[in-house]
Amino acid sequence: MHSDVLQEGATTILLRSLPAQTSITSLMELMGESFVGAYDFLYLPHCARQPRRIVELALINFVDHSFAAAAWELFLAQVARTPSWTRTRISQAQVQGLGPNVAYFLLRFGAEAVDAPDAPVVFHRGQAASLRRLAQSVGEEALERAALVLRTQIKDIRRPEYVIFTDHWTCQDTEELLRRVRAHENVHGYVMFRV
Repeated sequence: MHSDVLQEGATTILLRSLPAQTSITSLMELMGESFVGAYDFLYLPHCARQPRRIVELALINFVDHSFAAAAWELFLAQVARTPSWTRTRISQAQVQGLGPNVAYFLLRFGAEAVDAPDAPVVFHRGQAASLRRLAQSVGEEALERAALVLRTQIKDIRRPEYVIFTDHWTCQDTEELLRRVRAHENVHGYVMFRV
């Protein structure tokens, strides 16, 4: 399931249900030389409990809409031709732009997270740059926009289309749980887990 189009002016793409072996390097290699200098923010978060495992999503911000649109087409082609990508979903990210994405990361995970091994990688003209330095220069407007998105996401968890499984599940219940999770994903396009 993919959003049909990337809205005019959008620069940040969200990839969900990526293959488990995806890495920052493999995403950069997929985009290739023609995209060097085209993106300035690349985030592939890892699982908190299993740090070597990704949570199978990535956020990529491009320096302008034309690069984002070209990458959108590249990712759609990758989904169509690569079996390990068939579950991958491509959508426009809720947070748009370099500053707001850095601000969102800071508000969500704290300033100390900029030094974490799975912190976003930022670029300036195709070269890796300092996330810490960029974080220090995030403007008030970017922080306000990121805070608004974060507040909305916290409220959204109470929306009726969210199903929260709070029961104790045993090994015998695994098939039923998977059936319910797949049904929810088919209707809503995603499933969020909180451990």
